[in-house]
Amino acid sequence: MDPKIKWWKLKEDELRVLFKERVLEVVRLYEDVQEWLTENSKVILRIGEEVLGKSSGRTPNDKELWWWNDEVQERVKNKKEAKKKAYLSGQEQDKANYKQEQKEAKRALAKAKAETLNEVYKEMETPE
Repeated sequence: MDPKIKWWKLKEDELRVLFKERVLEVVRLYEDVQEWLTENSKVILRIGEEVLGKSSGRTPNDKELWWWNDEVQERVKNKKEAKKKAYLSGQEQDKANYKQEQKEAKRALAKAKAETLNEVYKEMETPE
């Protein structure tokens, strides 16, 4: 697994302010949207790596994603239990229940991640 930038550290006020200041110093406007996106993406990734650091690339055994909340954990737990039941029983109803739990877990995870990222982006936009 490749090392990843530790974006979850943007929850820390000090690092978020430092990251925002550094990005705003370097980000430039370009006439072409594609050029703007390409060049500023490189800047954001470089500054993210410098300010926030990178992971070791190993996946810890007790992996817990930073945007997971209680609802996501409960949905994933229900999904795992439904999968186990479907596997052991082999009944169509249990398989259908597992598929439903799987959809609900994905939905809860996507919602939690989007909400958390929106909070981070809003905080970055707020002038200090």
